[in-house]
Amino acid sequence: QSFDIPYLVSKILANGNSIVGFIAMDQMNSHYQSIANKLKVNLGEFIGNKHLKLIYILNDALTHYETDKMSDDIIKLISQFIVDFSTNNEDINKRILIIDNLSILYGIGCSINDILVLLAHIRTLLIDGELSSVIIHISGFSAIDKVLVNSADVLIIWEELYTGSSKDIDGFLELKLLAATEPGTRTERSRFHYKVTEKSINIFEIGS
Repeated sequence: QSFDIPYLVSKILANGNSIVGFIAMDQMNSHYQSIANKLKVNLGEFIGNKHLKLIYILNDALTHYETDKMSDDIIKLISQFIVDFSTNNEDINKRILIIDNLSILYGIGCSINDILVLLAHIRTLLIDGELSSVIIHISGFSAIDKVLVNSADVLIIWEELYTGSSKDIDGFLELKLLAATEPGTRTERSRFHYKVTEKSINIFEIGS
């Protein structure tokens, strides 16, 4: 889904009591700006009032980095962004880090070890309370995605409707709660339908 993460960012920002660190690397900046405009979200305003820290990875990669060392430079750029974001002194209740899409790192040649080091650093910041929440979008196909799935507290799975087009439904949304699951017990899960509209994502019970 190319709409879900920008939509989620806009909803968190609209809530007003969080600062969001958004690492955008699934699409070019024009894509995120276009969705923000559709949702009537002024990203510049949120950046100005310090509720949003934003970095466009693909734009930086294509304009500033040499191909043969792009992966190393991008890992360093992301790591520094996370350090700066997690140690800022803004007096806001929640600090939420959102990464869209971590699978890109594996695709551009970043080593699994470098990505694991990055993830370990993020988990440490969570444990220490420097970050309130971390939301990571993955494509679900790379080797590193399996590590993320196994370490997640909550999984949100989007499935397009492959049985044919429908004017009312675009697909299925499944929530899996993993953090409270004891060994040998069933994972708590809920399954819904969703429909993407011009300015929103409608989620509703199956059969409703």
